[in-house]
Amino acid sequence: MGSQRVALMMRPITAVIRSILIGTVLITMALLFSPQRAEAMPMFARKYHLKCEQCHTIMPRLTNFGYAFYRAGFRLPGHKKYPLTFSNSASLMTEMMFTNSNPAGNTGFDMSDTEIQVLTAIGEHFSTHLHYVFPGSTNGAEIHQAWVQYNTAPTGAFWSFRAGQFSPIIGFRFGGDRNWTITDAQLYGTLPGQERGVDVGYTDKGLTTHLSWLNGVDASAVDAIGSGRQALSGHRAQDYMLQSEYEIGKLGSSIGGLYYHGVIPGGGVYPYTTTSDIFNRSAIYGNWATVLKSGSTPGIPDLSLDINGGALWGHDDGGSGPTGNTYGSLLELDLNYKHRSALAMRYDNLNGTGQPTIEEYTFDAAHLINNHVLLRLEYNKIRKPSADQFTADLWFFY
Repeated sequence: MGSQRVALMMRPITAVIRSILIGTVLITMALLFSPQRAEAMPMFARKYHLKCEQCHTIMPRLTNFGYAFYRAGFRLPGHKKYPLTFSNSASLMTEMMFTNSNPAGNTGFDMSDTEIQVLTAIGEHFSTHLHYVFPGSTNGAEIHQAWVQYNTAPTGAFWSFRAGQFSPIIGFRFGGDRNWTITDAQLYGTLPGQERGVDVGYTDKGLTTHLSWLNGVDASAVDAIGSGRQALSGHRAQDYMLQSEYEIGKLGSSIGGLYYHGVIPGGGVYPYTTTSDIFNRSAIYGNWATVLKSGSTPGIPDLSLDINGGALWGHDDGGSGPTGNTYGSLLELDLNYKHRSALAMRYDNLNGTGQPTIEEYTFDAAHLINNHVLLRLEYNKIRKPSADQFTADLWFFY
């Protein structure tokens, strides 16, 4: 999934007012100085001469067209051959963030990691994605994604075979790093992120189904309700995930679900036993999309509305010890203007056995300023425990 969660804290009323004023100034500047045209993720803009609005509502959230392009291995219909060069295959990205967090009252700027991504189709059947993150203020250097995929056909109905390090949740709106808000919903943290393994998928019109065989999560980074990072070394191929999704109509509605089964050798994670921990995650999710006002360009409405929802259930078994359960849900409303600007409102919650219930409200605004800059503003309010935060984020890409 590309967003980062920072410390969640409460703030006094004066800090809230200050955050609102800063946010108003930033978004006003963006609207005043924004050009009338923007392009797609730079390497695809250079290669296919596409507008960003064609594939995204707000990056990285995909449209139907963009999702079909992704599933086909970064190919457009028509089987036209395009030259394979570094310029039309690679993009460089970095991020600058301003955060006002309380009750500690921390306010400051941060430069996030700089990263390079190489995404390209190779011939009519192969495609690849390399995502490398350079050392930054938040994380060290790492390979985020590195995989090769083979499709039995360039477009239409086909089987796909993927191997390497990737996000096993290959979703339209719910997963696959498709969330565009700065802060992720709580339930995303209960699902493994990037993992190493193999994946077999089938695509036919609106249906996409995947079965992944994976290394699993790293016990050193797993908390008591099962969230964690990928296991890049150590135990091998003990996890699997089944995911299926179906797109409804041509406006962006869909429904889907997934099941993840994981094993953490050695235990000691939840509920603190010395035998192997086993955790299971099941989720259903969907979104309803409609056009409120059509635009002059096909596939890019002037005004559209998305309602996204999901629920997750988890069961953790500590071997000879007691068991625990996890539950989370989210409901999000997105209002999109010409696939250039968007507003989002989201409620989500998460609770687990022996863990405090967490409830939060998140309000986001985003605007694509020009071909290379995306502005995002967010106010995140935690009710349980009481905390809040304001964040302004500039995402630069070339």
